[in-house]
Order: sequence, then structure tokens, then C-alpha cells
Amino acid sequence: FFDQIFGEVSSFDAVTASLDNECNYFDSISMNLLYKSGVIGSGSWNYHCSQPVDLVTIIGENGRISFDFFHNDKPVILTNSQETKEFIIEDSCHVGMKMEQEIVNELLGTGTFSGTIDAAVRTLAIMDAVVRQSEEKRK
Repeated sequence: FFDQIFGEVSSFDAVTASLDNECNYFDSISMNLLYKSGVIGSGSWNYHCSQPVDLVTIIGENGRISFDFFHNDKPVILTNSQETKEFIIEDSCHVGMKMEQEIVNELLGTGTFSGTIDAAVRTLAIMDAVVRQSEEKRK
């Protein structure tokens, strides 16, 4: 998603940890990313917490947009210097259903999928590097 919006990542770093002492794998991660477009991003994911919070905030020169990435019953919030607007984007009850339908339509020859294999490979390469770094740290 972010690759499609901001473009390719030129560099990143990540810190991982296992907050669950019984877990032999990382369950939390914090990342900093620099995109070739000049956008700087950061994110934190904690899979061992008491409350699920999925919040994305994109801040730009004219304002910001905040939204819950996985729960479609939460409002999208647009804020600029004049006002704040909230609205719900109608979506299926299944996360990713629209994307899955695009893939099916592409395979059937009745539509096109908006993602690219290049974006997927770039994302997988970043995640692979994070996992390898975490494994090295555990040794």
C-alpha cells in the first residue's frame, strides 16, 4: 500500500523484540523508512498487546489523514488548517476482499489488479531483511 502511494523505499532500519517471554520469535517491531521520493515514514507494530489498535497517520504540508488499516467501521479523519472531516468508507466485512476480487478478475481476464509484482517483491525483500536481522540478533 505504501509502496503504491509513496514509491520505492531507498533505505530502512528496524528494531525487533519479543515481549512475550514464551515466544521464540519477535512479536514487536519498529521501523524507519526513507522513500526514494523523499518521504520519511515510521511504524510500530506490537502483536503482544492488550488492545488492538491499527492506526495510520499520513502528515503532509496541507494537513493529515488518519485511518484504521484493518477495521472498516472506524472513520477516516481528514484534518487541515480550516476543518476536520470524518467519514466511513463502505467496504466488505472481510479485510482485503476488494483486493482479492481484483486478483480473481485479473486471472479471469475481466479486470486488472492494481498492485504490481515489483512492489510485492520490494516489500518481501524488506521483510526478509528484518527477519534475517532478528534471527542474527537471537544467535
